[in-house]
Amino acid sequence: MKATIYGANLPSSIHGGAEVYAGKLAKALEAVGFTVSFALPTYRPQDCDLLILNGSQGTVALWADAWVNRARAVWIIPHDSIRTYARNNGWYWRRPVDEVFHHLLKAKFAQLLSRGARLIAVSHANAAEMRQDFGLDPVLIPNGVDYQSPQFTAALDSVTRFKARFGLLGGFVARWDVTKNPDAVQQMAQQIPPEAGLVIRSSPDGIYAMRPWPPFQHPQVLWLGSLERPELYGLYSLLDFLLLPSRYEGFGYVSLEAASAGAVPFVTPTGLGKLFAQTPALQPLVMNIAPFGSETPQTIWPRILSLSNPAIRQGFQQALQPVVQEHRIEHWVAQIQRLALESVGTRAGSP
Repeated sequence: MKATIYGANLPSSIHGGAEVYAGKLAKALEAVGFTVSFALPTYRPQDCDLLILNGSQGTVALWADAWVNRARAVWIIPHDSIRTYARNNGWYWRRPVDEVFHHLLKAKFAQLLSRGARLIAVSHANAAEMRQDFGLDPVLIPNGVDYQSPQFTAALDSVTRFKARFGLLGGFVARWDVTKNPDAVQQMAQQIPPEAGLVIRSSPDGIYAMRPWPPFQHPQVLWLGSLERPELYGLYSLLDFLLLPSRYEGFGYVSLEAASAGAVPFVTPTGLGKLFAQTPALQPLVMNIAPFGSETPQTIWPRILSLSNPAIRQGFQQALQPVVQEHRIEHWVAQIQRLALESVGTRAGSP
């Protein structure tokens, strides 16, 4: 059986969420007998048993007809809802274009599903967005996070020394771009209490790539360069808390990775944060900042500082465990493999 993962980028070129997902997807499918290849829109179409239109908010589906017509089964995995993305990010230069894409995608998704394709949501919030924005009911297979043993290399020596200066150490691990809400990170840093430190592992993207880096300096903020995956888990295990004030998340790998290593994630109510907001014991971890509410750093920092109480910190860690368990990689792998073997029996490229 042959599977083709079709996307805007190859997993080896960019390490965004969709590319990380593509790598995990390939391993899961290979384990049940698929030969997996990756394809870009510029590649010549080929026959395959399972075609997976992966990432780019689903826009890759708009120019994949030649591939779809040569596939026995088709999956569409947008990862994000382009309309919710636009709504949460407010005004930005590309928003009118994204609104046009939303309407094109709504028609394309409906057409593909009428021909037997499967639309897959990567989180409960993502599934709700697909229903609200596209009027479609997707297959829900929540993303899986694989825990890795932390590595404490020389790259983390500065973090260990930095941690010794503070009662609590937090982190921000994400691209420095509009969607990840860097302005909120900077505001939190400017209001940081003296007993807390903040480690920022990031790289500039979009308009921030044209500005000086790092964008600000603060004596209680440490900036880090690139880390390998085991080193990243080493960083998580050194953190008491994580800040992820995103304007939009389809899922949110980082918050679950950090939670699996013992750090307590403070998130906005998008992606996994929407699940936090619906779970009473985790509601204090939700930051209702703009565009979700009017909270400020002055109201958020006291909740973060409460982690210095071991009982409160342990309570949050215990409340996070059911979410971590639900999103373990083996659960995701089993569901993906089951759907893949079921799907190849139906020709999605036929009316």
